[in-house]
Amino acid sequence: MDIVRIFSKLGYSHVGKIYIDGTKLKGNASAKRTKDRAGFEKWLSEIEEALKIMKEEERKKINLTDRDANHMKTGGSKDIRPGYNITTVILPMTR
Repeated sequence: MDIVRIFSKLGYSHVGKIYIDGTKLKGNASAKRTKDRAGFEKWLSEIEEALKIMKEEERKKINLTDRDANHMKTGGSKDIRPGYNITTVILPMTR
């Protein structure tokens, strides 16, 4: 064990009992970005397709899930998310 070697190098000839415990810490990583080789190859093909579309359509941004969505503020929030700005027309019913 490394701890025994460390104490030995520090000059301790007898340490006594050593208790070791472990724990799990939450990482600062997205589970969605953890992929195997096939997953990264699929992701790469999506990225290459997105770059091609951006070049062809002269777009600055594109969403891989919904290419028609635009980056905009939604509702009264300050969040900027992909969405749509739509206009509706209501026609009165006539007989």
